[in-house]
Amino acid sequence: MPSDMHITINAANVNFGTQVGTIENALNKIVNQGQTEMAIALRDLVNGVSRAELHEEQKKEVMEILAELASQAEKPPESRSKGVIRSLMERLPAAIGLAADLTTLWLAYGPVVGIEPTT
Repeated sequence: MPSDMHITINAANVNFGTQVGTIENALNKIVNQGQTEMAIALRDLVNGVSRAELHEEQKKEVMEILAELASQAEKPPESRSKGVIRSLMERLPAAIGLAADLTTLWLAYGPVVGIEPTT
């Protein structure tokens, strides 16, 4: 069931405006497909990255991973690349490193982002 919820990312202090816009658009499509929990998980991870004390290269890598996960999530389940998703999910914990806030978010939302919605 589509939702009228609108997802906004509060990442103004991140120098990744294009990626954030792309992710935000994907998240709103995901919400409209009824995957609100996944959209919220990805939004919170993106917002966490924007606040985390990571090197710019780390932030860039994590944002790229989250952008691709959002892109995969907006596709119909049968069109998603499971290999790409699996690779991204394996890389994300290493990319966030030891940033405590991001590790906490990852532990909370990793299962939400990594599990294919049932149809």
